[in-house]
Amino acid sequence: MLTTRKYATRINMHLFLSILKSNTSVRPEYLQEDDFKKNLLSNGVGAFILAPILLLILWLNDFPLLSLWSTISYITMFPVYAFLCGYNIKLRNKLIYFLIIHLYFWSAINMYPLVDAD
Repeated sequence: MLTTRKYATRINMHLFLSILKSNTSVRPEYLQEDDFKKNLLSNGVGAFILAPILLLILWLNDFPLLSLWSTISYITMFPVYAFLCGYNIKLRNKLIYFLIIHLYFWSAINMYPLVDAD
């Protein structure tokens, strides 16, 4: 009869040998995430739920009109970008790039009055 210690050693040895025998091929951990539906859903929540809340906060705290217009442009242009990318097969995985360019453009415009005021 096996004692508990010998039995545990036998299980560990069996586990070690099964790991050695298994196929240990290298798998890339990075998988490209260009899923149109995932980008559409996450940015849709941002454009239609979070951006109006931000717009209300900006409006109630008397922020400059340029900040308000940049938020309004994101709310109104997101459906245009989504339709354009959803309709055209070649642009299907480029929705995130449209949004990055849009937000970069408005960030640069919003920074101009801050630099000019100095």
